[in-house]
Amino acid sequence: MEVVSEAISGLYAYADPLNERWVLFWQTAVVDNTTEWFRTCMLSTATFLVIFWMLAVPAVFVNFFPQLNPIERWKIQKGGYLTLEKTASMISLVLFNQAMTVGIQYLLYDTVKDQVITETDGLPHVVTMGFYMFLSMIGYDVFFFIVHCLMHTKWLYYNCHQTHHTVKHTTVLTAAYFHPVDYILTTLSAFITPALLSPHVAVQWCFGIILVLESSNAHCGFRIPFTPDSRDHDFHHSHSSYANVKYRFVNMGAFFLICDRLFGTREPCLKWWRETEAELAETNKKAN
Repeated sequence: MEVVSEAISGLYAYADPLNERWVLFWQTAVVDNTTEWFRTCMLSTATFLVIFWMLAVPAVFVNFFPQLNPIERWKIQKGGYLTLEKTASMISLVLFNQAMTVGIQYLLYDTVKDQVITETDGLPHVVTMGFYMFLSMIGYDVFFFIVHCLMHTKWLYYNCHQTHHTVKHTTVLTAAYFHPVDYILTTLSAFITPALLSPHVAVQWCFGIILVLESSNAHCGFRIPFTPDSRDHDFHHSHSSYANVKYRFVNMGAFFLICDRLFGTREPCLKWWRETEAELAETNKKAN
């Protein structure tokens, strides 16, 4: 234990210069330029929205003009695109969900303002922050798995979650295209762990950035090199539904798919890939 303690102390000491920059950034870029209300209610959401739409707008564009898409060769479901009517309905619901989130946070300000820290004092060390991010990813993997499995039960699927599953050819917009109840529960599952780890809004803010990148990648519809493999969630959208008993519960988690690996809900997907690749290899063999 003494060796571990010394190693941890050494890591913190090594990262102190980086932590000084982190503290300076939070003070000068965030605290000095925003109000307590904004940091409490809007910082995480505003950052999430900016990143989301920076990714979603180009995704909508290349959906209609794939010939101009530089990553089209990495599309998972070749030839699968959203119609203009579907895209318009998705944008409407996404905007509603995001506006609803802003409204809820505004209404909760008086309730939560004394429960959170927004100043530089109390800002977690950069090493601690990294540890919190890792734990938050694991926590989200677990909590999202639970919520997602509940959403695939009969009543919740047909009354809430089916909205999300009407999209078989996913795009970044799909990451926020939920029934409002589904959207709230999914959001809560994401921020339970960060809230339990620290009352500082910086933890929520940092994890919000990681979350929007993860969820956008999972729904992007492309297997882009050097990024997490989005085929798992793409398969979930193309195959999973309540009516499809074989794939009703498949790839239900996020990030590391911890619970899917533990409970075997990733195996149907892996089996499908093995069989499909074997069939393709046999077809190519006969063609040659």
